[in-house]
Amino acid sequence: MLDLLMKYAEDQGLTSEPGFAAKDIRWAAVFSRDGRFEDIVELGDVGLRRNSGRCFPKCPEFSFSDMKAGGVIKSNFLCEAAEVVALYGPKSDDVKTQAKHRFFIDLLRQAATVIPTLALLAEELEKPETLAAVQERLRANSAKPTDKITFRIEGDFLVESALWHDWWRAFRQKIGADKPQKNKKTAAKTKPKLVMRCFSTGQLIEPARTTPKISGLADVGGLSAGDSLTSFKQESFQSFGLEQSLNAAVSEEAGYIVRDALNKLIKDSGQRLAGAKVVHWYKKKVNREDDPFYFLEMGEEETELAAQKKVTELLNA
Repeated sequence: MLDLLMKYAEDQGLTSEPGFAAKDIRWAAVFSRDGRFEDIVELGDVGLRRNSGRCFPKCPEFSFSDMKAGGVIKSNFLCEAAEVVALYGPKSDDVKTQAKHRFFIDLLRQAATVIPTLALLAEELEKPETLAAVQERLRANSAKPTDKITFRIEGDFLVESALWHDWWRAFRQKIGADKPQKNKKTAAKTKPKLVMRCFSTGQLIEPARTTPKISGLADVGGLSAGDSLTSFKQESFQSFGLEQSLNAAVSEEAGYIVRDALNKLIKDSGQRLAGAKVVHWYKKKVNREDDPFYFLEMGEEETELAAQKKVTELLNA
C-alpha cells in the first residue's frame, strides 16, 4: 500500500520534502513594506461556517525530532498559531507560550539575512502597542488562539516566497548537528548506523525513527496535533528491539511523501465509515457519478434518484 501512495503522490504532482508541508492557514497579518501593521485578513472561503483557510503547499515545518532537539522550546517559522505569533488568548501569559513567541521572533530575525523585511516584522512584534493592535483585530474577527496565522506584505505572502527555502534547509541541518550526544564512542558501539529495506521503495536506506504525523483524523479519535502512521511504543510490538517506526522502515523522504499523499486524500475524499476514516483513489480519473463511494455522501432521496438514473442509462445503452 505504501508504494501505491508513493505513486499517487507522483501522479498528483506532490513535491514532498522533509522540513516542508502543505498547511491550511486561516489568517494573514498584513504589514506595509516599512513594517507597519495594517490589518488581519481572513483567508480561504470566508462564507463557510467552518472555514479552514487557504492551503499553502510549501510551508516550513519542524519534525517531531526537530522540536525535541536540544531541549529548547520551539515554534514553527512564518506560520504558527495566533497565540504564539501574537500572544493572543488565555495562554498568553503561559511560560511555554512566551518561550514559543520569543523563538518565533528569533527565527524571523535570523531569516532576515535572506528576506530583510523579516527584521522589521520581528521589531514590530516586540512592541506592546503592535501586539495589542493585532490582538484587537483577531478578537474582532472571532479568531481562535489555535488558528494559524502568517504574514502578507501588501499583496505578497512571505510563505510563498522561495527566498527562505535554502536558509530553512540549512537551519534544520544545524539543529540536527547540534543534537547533544552522550558518550559518542559508546553510542557508536552499541547503536551502529542502521541500514534497512524501505517498505515504500524497496531500496536500502537509513530508516527514519519517527515519521511525520497524518492530519485530519480528529473526528474519528485521532489527535488534533496529528497521528503517526507507524509507531511501535509498547515493548510487545518491538520485534528485535526495533523501536518507534523502525519495525516498518521507511526513509525520511518516503515518510514525507506518504504523509502528504494521505493528507491530500483525507482532505479531498476522506469519509467517516463505522468509526474509521476511509480514503480511496483510482488508477485513472473516475466520474463522480461512477464512483461507488460518492453514494455514501448522499442522502436517501438523492441516492434513490441517482440509482434510478443509472438503471435508466444501462437500459438505454
